[in-house]
Formats: sequence, C-alpha cells, structure tokens
Amino acid sequence: MITTEEMPVLYGAAWSVYVRIARLALEEKQVTYDLVEVGVFAKTGVPPEHLNRHPFDRIPAFALGNFHLIFTKRERSLDISTLSSEANCSR
Repeated sequence: MITTEEMPVLYGAAWSVYVRIARLALEEKQVTYDLVEVGVFAKTGVPPEHLNRHPFDRIPAFALGNFHLIFTKRERSLDISTLSSEANCSR
C-alpha cells in the first residue's frame, strides 16, 4: 500500500499538453498519483512554492519523495534534478 508520502505528485495545469503527456504515461503504467494544479499564468505570477520545485517556472514538475523531475524548454524532455532551497534562481 502506498502512503501519502510515497505517492507521486505531478505539478502543473490539467490543460497543458506537457502535463497531459505526463498524465498519460502515469495512467498507462497504472500509477496512482496526485495532480496539483499550478497557475503559471496567474495575475500574481508563478506561485513561490512552485519556483522552489522548478526554478525555471515551467510545468510539469514531478516529485516522489526526494526524487524530482522537471521539464526544461530547451530539451523538450523531463530532466532529473535534485532541487533544494539553494537551487532557486533569481529573476
């Protein structure tokens, strides 16, 4: 049985094609996950907690415990990252 702490979390907007691709992959593998909506185009800007997850303010971001994957625009793929509070980039 997977506990809440062990359940994968996908951060992003359900309407995003990149988030949909990640969701399809998780569904195909029958992985139970939580989708946490992130409003990257909100009037107030990208939520600060999401910048801690993804320093380039992109979606999706994925977490499973201390394991993190982030989307990078340049490579159009998910990159393995060990984000920490020191990984924040200033704008």
